[in-house]
Amino acid sequence: MDALSPAAPAAAPPSAALALAQSQEAAEAAQELREQLAAAKDARKAALAPGGVLTSRFMARHPVILQIGSNVFVHAGLLPSHVEYGLERINRESQQWMLGQGQAAMPSYLAGRDAVVWTRNYSQRDSFKCDCDGLARVLDMIPGASRMIVGHTIQRVANAACDGKVHRIDVGMSKGCKDRTPQVMEIVNDNEDRLGL
Repeated sequence: MDALSPAAPAAAPPSAALALAQSQEAAEAAQELREQLAAAKDARKAALAPGGVLTSRFMARHPVILQIGSNVFVHAGLLPSHVEYGLERINRESQQWMLGQGQAAMPSYLAGRDAVVWTRNYSQRDSFKCDCDGLARVLDMIPGASRMIVGHTIQRVANAACDGKVHRIDVGMSKGCKDRTPQVMEIVNDNEDRLGL
């Protein structure tokens, strides 16, 4: 090699080459993970869509609203408009929609902040924010009903509000929420209950 020839590029130090290889490996692994997560998200979305395997096998088999004795069970709560529309009608139409047999769009009583699965009217931590008057009106509209048992809005502990007319029992026990210790509500003879661990 003469003095006028360009010098050969210096080899990268071994530690720099290793860092570059690890960086490329990490980028490839991250991309693969992104693709797997996207596929899993698509699969979950399909399974939970109307007519989807999870929706059809599990969710559609259960009523959205259930009255046992004087207790009304609903995911988030009922408003007067829901009772006026008809609880059995909501259950029937919800089941048809979940099975992919009803209307294509989600029914209004299942969507939006006033939906039976979304409202928080009776679950506010501060009692003055709970619509106890609205709750009393709803219970008066349902023959034989004296209280509502709801979830949806995570509470620190299972509790009652509005003079015992609503029991809020969602304590965030799933790993996807708060991963808290499970709690139960035991109802005996329709009106005796215990809340606890």
